Amino acid sequence: MRRASICFALLVLGRSAPAQELLRIEGLHGRVETLGSAERVELLTGLGPRDCPGPGLLEAGSMASARLSWPGRASLLTQGRAGLEWRGRGEASLRVLELQHGELEVRRGPLVLELPWCWNARFETGAYRLHAQPGGALEIETVAGAAPQLWWSRAGLIRPCAGPACGERLLLPPDWSSTNRGEPEPYAPWAQVSWPWGRVAEVLHVTVDPQVESHAVPAPPEPAPLPPFQAQLWHDHAREELELVGAFAIERRDDLALGRSGQAGITLRLRSDATRPAWILRESTDLELAPGTLVVLDEQGTLLANLGAIRVHARPEGRPAPASAGIAPRK
Repeated sequence: MRRASICFALLVLGRSAPAQELLRIEGLHGRVETLGSAERVELLTGLGPRDCPGPGLLEAGSMASARLSWPGRASLLTQGRAGLEWRGRGEASLRVLELQHGELEVRRGPLVLELPWCWNARFETGAYRLHAQPGGALEIETVAGAAPQLWWSRAGLIRPCAGPACGERLLLPPDWSSTNRGEPEPYAPWAQVSWPWGRVAEVLHVTVDPQVESHAVPAPPEPAPLPPFQAQLWHDHAREELELVGAFAIERRDDLALGRSGQAGITLRLRSDATRPAWILRESTDLELAPGTLVVLDEQGTLLANLGAIRVHARPEGRPAPASAGIAPRK
């Protein structure tokens, strides 16, 4: 009996710790493509489940369906257009660039989703539906389980809000910002949610005693004047409408998502519901992206891969390089 107990203890202690669960992707039907660390576009439809250890991107067409899962933890079934990015390394998180419709179930959270328009969501345990509405709003419905935790984050600001309870729906608007958080929200059920920052701000009076400086402080140097800027050379964009990314410039737009990855480079994706193309202004040539297009570039602006339609235009004569045109870098 004692020998049997010792063998059982050795067997239990000899077991290795459970490995982190990798993201598993399966293209069910329609066009489901991925771009992984190999920087090669692959069609996954009909190949069965496939483990994805490294970071990558998924693109699904309007009539496509795909299943993303961490076995034993959570799964997401997409229907229609979808653009998703994952970091790999066993992290249970996704960056949602676009999602027409999704059925999400979380058995063992947390699962974190970076949603469009600076919204974020954390799901613990339950079943949920995500659906894109006309105009860009994203609807979240809690079918069963715990309410998700939601927050809006941009430029270092974080504004949490209550998620929908079981049986409720919530709209995440694309035009929400921290400047209008004190106004009544037109999206149910936020009207019934306590808004701790909804009160009128109190005036803060500060009195500073004058102090005599013993040493004169030199005045800060004046900023160098910006070089001249001709909008017609930049496809009729003003300097303030552009931002510098690496050695190339892009438009400042909410429907143009930018991501960085050490292996995949710089990813730019223009939403499918965009009303006009987007420009990538480079030192040699310019790229015009059609709505729904995703491109991958390096820091110099070299095109590494693309999903969707792009057009290449010659650089207008006399236009300086974007890095020397006084365009403000992306923050």
